Amino acid sequence: MKKTGIRCLFFTAESVLRFGLAFVAITGAYLLAQEAINTITYFIFLAAAQVVYDPVSAGFKQLSLLFETLVRII
Repeated sequence: MKKTGIRCLFFTAESVLRFGLAFVAITGAYLLAQEAINTITYFIFLAAAQVVYDPVSAGFKQLSLLFETLVRII
């Protein structure tokens, strides 16, 4: 039960992160269509969002593997 709960928690956190990146892309596309921002700004924000979200997502994966290993030991 504990192992399943930990996996569920990290899956939820990773899903929120992935939706965050999609939200940045959709919001940027909307602003680009409304001509509130230009194309260069849109691509800069997409690159910045990827730089932020990818390491955090990888960290969650590593942390879940660490917790899974700790659960097996205990």
